[in-house]
Amino acid sequence: MRGGPNRQQKGEAMRPSQWMTLLGACLLFTTGLNAETTVTSSPSIRLEAGDPTNFEVTPSIEQEGMIAEGSPIRLIFGNASEGLRIRGVDLLPSSWVGPYQLEVTADDGVEQSTKSVSFTYAPIRNGVELQKNGIIWVPSSKTALANQEAQYALYTQQFTDELPSPYTGSYALKAAIKEGSDVGLRVNNVSVLPGRKPVSIGGYNFDLENGRINLPLAAFDEDDAGRGTLLITVDRPGAPVVEVDYKVWEPTFTLNPGSSTIVQGADQLQVNAVASPANFCGVASSYEDAEAYDVFTAPKCLVEWDVAGVQAQAQTSALQINKRVYEPGTVDIGLNAYVLNSDGTKVLVSRAETPITVQSAADIVAFGLRNAPEDAIERIVEESTFEVIQETGPTCTLYSTESEAQSSAGSRMSCVLEWDTIPEGLSVQTNTYYPTINGFFTAEEEQEEFSFSVYMVDEQGTKRLLDQKSYTVDLIDPGMPDIEFAPLVDLYGDVLAVPKGQDSIGYLTAKDIKSKLEVTARNGDGSPLLETTVELPYGRSIAQQRIAVPAPDLAIGTVDVLTLGAQYEKLSGIKYEEFKTVVATPSYLVRPELKASQEEALNTDAVTVTVEITDGQSSYDANTMGTWEVRVLERAGIGEYQELSDWMATDASGQANVEIDLSGYGAGGLRLTAEARLVMSSPIGEDIIRESSRYLAIEILDGTAIDGNISSRKIAGPAPLSTVIDFRPEDYSDRRAMGDVTFEVSEDSGGSWTEFTSNNGSTRLVQTFEEGTYLVRAVVENANSGQLFTTDPIEIVAFKIPTLIVEGPEIAFEGETVTADLAVTYDEATLPAAEYVLERSQDRRKTWEQVTSLSETITSAESATVSTYYRVRHIDAPADNRYSWADAMHRVSFRRLRPPRVRVNGERRVEVGEPYEFRAAITEPYRGLERSYDGEWTLPDGTKQYGDTVTYIPTEDDLDNRQLEISYQAWMTDYPEEIGRDDQRLYLWQYEWPTWRLAIDRKSYYPPAIVEIRAKTLGSTPSLEDPRYTWQLPEGPSVESNSLEDMRVLKVETTGEFTVGLAIADARGNETTLEETFEILPAPPIELDLRLREGNEHFREPLEVSLDTIMRGGHPDDRPVKYSYYVNGELSTEDDRPRQSTVLSAGSHTVRVDVETEFGQTIQETKSIDVYPNQEPVCELTGDMFSTSYSYKAYCDDPDGTVTDYRWTINGTVIDTVRGYRMTTPRADYETVPTVSVVAIDDSGAESAEVSLSDPDA
Repeated sequence: MRGGPNRQQKGEAMRPSQWMTLLGACLLFTTGLNAETTVTSSPSIRLEAGDPTNFEVTPSIEQEGMIAEGSPIRLIFGNASEGLRIRGVDLLPSSWVGPYQLEVTADDGVEQSTKSVSFTYAPIRNGVELQKNGIIWVPSSKTALANQEAQYALYTQQFTDELPSPYTGSYALKAAIKEGSDVGLRVNNVSVLPGRKPVSIGGYNFDLENGRINLPLAAFDEDDAGRGTLLITVDRPGAPVVEVDYKVWEPTFTLNPGSSTIVQGADQLQVNAVASPANFCGVASSYEDAEAYDVFTAPKCLVEWDVAGVQAQAQTSALQINKRVYEPGTVDIGLNAYVLNSDGTKVLVSRAETPITVQSAADIVAFGLRNAPEDAIERIVEESTFEVIQETGPTCTLYSTESEAQSSAGSRMSCVLEWDTIPEGLSVQTNTYYPTINGFFTAEEEQEEFSFSVYMVDEQGTKRLLDQKSYTVDLIDPGMPDIEFAPLVDLYGDVLAVPKGQDSIGYLTAKDIKSKLEVTARNGDGSPLLETTVELPYGRSIAQQRIAVPAPDLAIGTVDVLTLGAQYEKLSGIKYEEFKTVVATPSYLVRPELKASQEEALNTDAVTVTVEITDGQSSYDANTMGTWEVRVLERAGIGEYQELSDWMATDASGQANVEIDLSGYGAGGLRLTAEARLVMSSPIGEDIIRESSRYLAIEILDGTAIDGNISSRKIAGPAPLSTVIDFRPEDYSDRRAMGDVTFEVSEDSGGSWTEFTSNNGSTRLVQTFEEGTYLVRAVVENANSGQLFTTDPIEIVAFKIPTLIVEGPEIAFEGETVTADLAVTYDEATLPAAEYVLERSQDRRKTWEQVTSLSETITSAESATVSTYYRVRHIDAPADNRYSWADAMHRVSFRRLRPPRVRVNGERRVEVGEPYEFRAAITEPYRGLERSYDGEWTLPDGTKQYGDTVTYIPTEDDLDNRQLEISYQAWMTDYPEEIGRDDQRLYLWQYEWPTWRLAIDRKSYYPPAIVEIRAKTLGSTPSLEDPRYTWQLPEGPSVESNSLEDMRVLKVETTGEFTVGLAIADARGNETTLEETFEILPAPPIELDLRLREGNEHFREPLEVSLDTIMRGGHPDDRPVKYSYYVNGELSTEDDRPRQSTVLSAGSHTVRVDVETEFGQTIQETKSIDVYPNQEPVCELTGDMFSTSYSYKAYCDDPDGTVTDYRWTINGTVIDTVRGYRMTTPRADYETVPTVSVVAIDDSGAESAEVSLSDPDA
């Protein structure tokens, strides 16, 4: 302690100078501190948990004077947005409800002491009545609302004392909002913001509400929206706190105009308001509907349109407005959402706005003619039709009278057309879909004009001009009809050859037909062949039309001239006429056909084929089929033919035989065709030739002798010689005609031949020949004709091959002489010198010289590699055959003189007085060099010793020189001057006993805890001799592991302090005894947080609820193993996963979770939730009738969700291809206007009532 004997200096009194981040209410006791004592030991501290609900504690830790021994100091802790720190009284805990730990450090200026205590802040809490799913819902308005029972949003449950009796009298109230909340509130007209110090909200008389708090609660600002947590405290000892979650809600509506710009009179001013699915309030259908619902638990918003610039609304609903506007300009659309206060006044909570621009229809709507005249029109004969259609802009349905247009104006844009001028010869047509004039121009002028005007008509019958058009038509005199003839028969010059049985000789094609046309065809005698009329469809011309001209019935060879003609019905003076000459010919079916009595023939013979004239149906008749000459051709390629015979006449049966010589053809296929030439006297002047419809195929077989030769890859080699001999024909195509192949052998140079039978007639012979010379040939048979062919023979030689072996050194020093020994054997026996020829090459086989000695000396004065090649053959084997020789090679590398390589092997780290053995390893200077070696050791004290091993014992004298050397040198006995050496450095060390400590590592401070205790040394760990560890373990904990002598792993399952002892000794008598105490603390309590996430913000059935449980606290190694979820007391799901889901129907429900942990604990948490019945969608159906289609739109509203699907039916048939809110169908598919129905389906599967529409114009 510092300061005078009776007084501490201010600020130096014993106080907690360092705090952990978790603080709470505690009692602090200090011992051993007073004014009379000089502190020489650490101060003592005792901490006890105080009343967790009492935050009215005094005095502050900061005070004057001494702190008496054992006297309590009450600490009070609070939270601030900047962090935690000690404050005055009446402050709230930093984390509100939950576990805390306080750590205090006492510092007396000499030493420090630290203690900590854990406690849980869990004050008594009181709830609120007007909540939904545990939340107070506050409208986004600075006006504090009350319900019909005059209850404000902050209407609590009853406060009672211990009797229990309701609170009476007045008490001061304070309010605070938890840090991290989104928005603040106005509580009893006092502003309360998140994370701030609690503020006084005035005194409150509990007599007013029989012990309940009923205070106004409103949003801090008009547009606020968000969540938070509100705390209300009562200035009365032991009073419960009110801690409740709240949400300031602001409904949002999206205004979706059909378009931000609409067209005057054409588009409806159509705006749909879509309520956000997240809105807390539903949409009320009326003021009374909104008034019937509680503003805090199930509010409905009263929605009203605020439309400027529109005097009347054709169709409006809570979330929809439709209006057709006939004057251009800007329309402002607004939507206000209100909730009703207890006095019935409307309180605005949301507004949405959007502007709509009305565009002038006259700027974008235009009409014109479907077929506006571009080319000149031929007067009198060219019929003209002009239909008025809309070309641009939104559809304006054209009506024939103003009254019809006015009656339909409310449901669609309606127009009426008036013809201003109509030319002579044209008139207005009735019963047409489009306004139409039709007729023939009759005026003699070169031009004619016509015009029209289109007016838009509104519901009052007012006409507004939309468009005016005028057209000028050029008129010309008619021209001759445009007719072309296209023949369907063969044309020879200008003559048409008409085969018997032909229906038509060709087509007359009339082009650009503008009026009714008369078409004729007549025989040479004037009799009619064709008389027809080309009619035009109403109001249209024809680009072209074909008319078939019938074939005249003439005998073969008869010639006639036909007359073709065409003229307009209205104008006979202009006429087309053309003449065509025709001649009758046999039917197209009459053709020559080929046949033969055989399908195969040798190329050494001839073949006869028959050509026959036939129509494929009946016997030959010259009167109906004509008289023909024929010839035969060979098809040599695509489009290529070669004549094989001259033209020759057919006989009375229409046949002719043709002989074809096959000599000169090789084996293969021959494709023949026939041509027939009509014999007749006719004016055609050209031959009529017809070809056979199919080819005649004849297979030509080769009958000549098959030429070829034999070959073998191996014709000489050591006996026994196995070889393969093959026969190959000169021409590959001869293989098809090849028969048996016979191989023959001669051993007397061709004097006599013997047949091999092993090949069985195949083209390959596999044969083994013993020592000797042989001739082999093949005899080949033609399988088609039997002719034989004999090949030239080949020579086969089989001989002996000796074995050659060379042995000798492969490495030597420069200047040394080495000897190479050779051995020649056959069949593992030495071969006499008279039976072989031995040769040597010293220039890499370029030249060879004969040698007789089997032992050779080799030397080199410098470093080099000397290579000598040898080969040997049997005396009877041919010298020029490379297979006769066996070879071998001997190589000697001469290297410079070099000492052997030496390495010392043994311990490097040695201890004084201990013996150590060292070994010398000697390696030759070159691999493969064989020599003998000697060597000697040099010990650290200079002593010499021979041999390849030595034992050395370090002495006390060696301690002065901690680094010693032991050496070994070696040499070859032939070259003692070439010495190899290796030096090994030795390191001395002393045996030392270390200083020990026990290291304790706790995986957890709470039971069950795994505690690892290890013996460790201070500094580096030396090598010990036979260390022994004797453990003294506490009773209770079990041993989890003792696999290591210096470590034990304990499992502690209870709280308390535990002492561990260890005795360590070695073989040299050293010993140390250790002791250490560790503490296992009680685990903090487990807390559950059951979180519910609703599938929709309206809490509407069927409500899918996601359940998510978060476990906090408890043992760090404890894990949940089973989650059991109960809905209304019944088990719903049971799993090892914290996240589950359930579907709830309408009503009030409780959801409980039971969590079982790995350590056997069971914890519960329960939440309540209210689910409301689903409201079905409501629909309205509108339709439009257009020129080619019917169009329908469904305007559907779902007050507590969204429409996700539509089911359309037409005349009772479901339309599966349409699932949206609009549907279009062609008018042509229905004789009368169909009945269309629609049903809307919301996101919960509920269906609206079916609405139908039978008249789109209604």
